[in-house]
Amino acid sequence: YVKLALQPWSTFFTIVKVAGKATALRFEPVTFVPGQVNFAHEQQQYLAKVAAMLKERPGLNLNVCGRPSHTDVATKAAKEKSGERPEIIQEEINAKLLTLASERGQAVKRFFVEQGLEPARLFVCQPMIDKPLETPPSVELFL
Repeated sequence: YVKLALQPWSTFFTIVKVAGKATALRFEPVTFVPGQVNFAHEQQQYLAKVAAMLKERPGLNLNVCGRPSHTDVATKAAKEKSGERPEIIQEEINAKLLTLASERGQAVKRFFVEQGLEPARLFVCQPMIDKPLETPPSVELFL
């Protein structure tokens, strides 16, 4: 029913199920260049379509959640000083990865606001390193 109600936009998202029940509608994630906060022009076009769908449905709110990846780790680690204790370096890298993921989430929210969505409809999640780092650097979008 939900996908039908959101036609023709239902091709942009999947319904995540847990125990046979729909729990969230997830859009395709917004991907980023490792170590960067800016997203590509193609991603802007995609986000503009998501924004248009949300404008047509003012009762929907969107969660915006930044996620770091192993490619971010490699980018950050390459910039770190050698010779320091590995556990200290890892803590610093994790803190920087979370900051990067948060900045990405804020960048996506800013884009949506620039497209005319009310900021109160957009919730930026606190980033976590909870996914396998093999996934590309991204911001996840879900209703």
